[in-house]
Amino acid sequence: MKTKIPQMKSSAGRQQAGANSNTLTSAEKKLLTRCETTIRKGKQAFLETGKALATIHDQRLYRSTHKTFAAYCEKRWGFTAKHCYGFIAAYEVEQVLAGIADKKHLQPKKINHFLALKGLDAAQVSQAMTIAAGIANAARREVRASDLKAAREQVEASQTADCAGKINIPPPEPVNLPIVEPGDILHWVEELGKQLQDQKIKEAVDTLNRIRSAIAAWIQTEKHNQKAA
Repeated sequence: MKTKIPQMKSSAGRQQAGANSNTLTSAEKKLLTRCETTIRKGKQAFLETGKALATIHDQRLYRSTHKTFAAYCEKRWGFTAKHCYGFIAAYEVEQVLAGIADKKHLQPKKINHFLALKGLDAAQVSQAMTIAAGIANAARREVRASDLKAAREQVEASQTADCAGKINIPPPEPVNLPIVEPGDILHWVEELGKQLQDQKIKEAVDTLNRIRSAIAAWIQTEKHNQKAA
């Protein structure tokens, strides 16, 4: 399973422990026992496992026996850290789903379904699931992870286009425009595509202005050459 390791952030229901001591309190020991019991019951129950691992990670309940969460995952459970973060990410998506009122079409069953929705907010998840359900219905089958990934791309592309449409891009100043090589423009176009894909709107606007300036310089040069001829 290919899962990008997310950057863990505390949320309202999950507090990051600030204790400097590696010794667990009595309450922490009981909490760790409950979490590990959940994991031990069945690694296939990935949402419950993800919740337990999130608690152990956020409150550093591993610190009395292991220096890092990664070491704990590997030595205690035989999981890679990447695998454990995948469980946690699936649990986080489930928490997003829990906040959606109309969930009739929101029934992901496999961990790769949840991971395809990782990082989206409730509105985005709902939209992606609706699109994925349409794809699956058209093919007369159940929703697949590939459907969710395709739906996610549509949602993100639509939002990127909306953001770009709302930005007022000022025209470049047509003074002392530098002459650039065609290769420079091609490079900027590729850079613009990556920035839009990553939703780096401000950087994309700057790149777009460089491209516009280069084109304006080329037009200005062509006009000058025509007059000279």
